[in-house]
Formats: sequence, C-alpha cells, structure tokens
Amino acid sequence: MKKILFLMLFIAFNAKAQKANDVHELDAKLFKEQTEQSKNVQLIDVRAPYEMQSGYLKGARNLNIDDTDFNQKLNLLNKELPVYVYCVSGRRSEKAARQMLNQGFKEVYTLSGGIKKWLSNDYETSLDYIAVKDLTLKQYQSILKTEKPVLVSFFNAQCNNCEQLNKDLVAKAAHMQKDLILLRIDTELNQQLADELGIKSVPAIRLYNKQKEVWQANGKIKLKRLDQQLKKIISEK
Repeated sequence: MKKILFLMLFIAFNAKAQKANDVHELDAKLFKEQTEQSKNVQLIDVRAPYEMQSGYLKGARNLNIDDTDFNQKLNLLNKELPVYVYCVSGRRSEKAARQMLNQGFKEVYTLSGGIKKWLSNDYETSLDYIAVKDLTLKQYQSILKTEKPVLVSFFNAQCNNCEQLNKDLVAKAAHMQKDLILLRIDTELNQQLADELGIKSVPAIRLYNKQKEVWQANGKIKLKRLDQQLKKIISEK
C-alpha cells in the first residue's frame, strides 16, 4: 500500500514539474491580454530583422533565433520573469522557447499561429521603420513567398520625395495589415540588392503578388494608380 501511495505521489510530482517546465502556448487573445497587462513584460520577436519590417508587436525586442549567438543573447533577459515569444507561424518561437527552458527560464509563453494569427484577429502591429543593411536577394525573395501582396518602397535619406511617400505608404499599410506587407529598403544600405533588382533611382515602388512583380513606379508616384492596383489584386483573392 505504501509503495502504491509513494508511486502515485511520485507520478503526481513529476507531472507537476513537467507541466511547470512546459512551453505555454497562448491564442492571440490571451497573448495580447497578458503582454499588455504584465509589468516589465519581456516580449521577444525571434524573426530576422528584415522580417520585422512588415510589422511587429509594439514593445517587442528582436532576438533572431538564426543568429549564432542567440543562446548568449538570452543571458540579457531575466530568467525569473515570464517571457513571451513569437515569430511568423509559431515554429521558430516553439524552438526558441525550448532553448529558453533549457537555460533555466521559469515561464515561457508562445503565440499560437504566430503573427499571422495575430493579424487575422485584426490586432495592430507597429510599422515603425527598422533599418536593414545588406539584405540579400535570397532574403528579399523569401519575403515575397507569402499569400499577401508585397509592396516595396526603395528610398534613401537624400531623396526629398521619399520621406513623404513612405509616410503615405505606412498610413495605407496600417489600414491593410491583413491584406498587405510593406517593405522599405534604403538603397544606400543595400546597394548590391538595388543593383540586382535594377533600381536606378529613388523613389521607386515595386508591387508583387504571388512572388511576381505586377506593377512598378518610379519618380513621382501616383498613389491613385497604386490604389487601383491594390484593389484589383485584393478583389482577385
């Protein structure tokens, strides 16, 4: 009898310990509530920096899981406080969360379905500009592998018309986050990519749908023409 009781207590203890060390997966609603209500929240975006250009959760810190020093960077976080992790669809955040638990983090929560699920719930993301340097053609093409149209704005700091155009594009993208990805590329920081794509001058716009370029404009951009193209693409979905 004592052996049975001991075995039951042992199993219960291990089950409790295992549960405590599990990754806690939250749906978008719970993830939003907890990150907004928690004080000193540790909100981590484990995507590559260039992926964050298309929108990220406000207040998120970027720790790219594909960086070779990712595990070392985890030491910058407080292991005693809860950590909330997300990526595009949830696969990389799950991997990151496991690594955090292995390093002794007490509580780790992931966003089920990633930022895709976040957007499908009409939750807002920050579109503040994140500078990306030396974006490769392969990385650029990987952004195009999405169900959404991708609008790319090429600019540089010396371009007088670029700043206002980007403001107009951000305002447009903010109202279309479920249907559009906006990418802003500084050609001075990405000269090789600009050369490979044939960008000779700025401002320049490229609009893609299903990885194919469907429209482009250079110089004085007419936003009405862009609206027509976007409306046409979205109506065909």
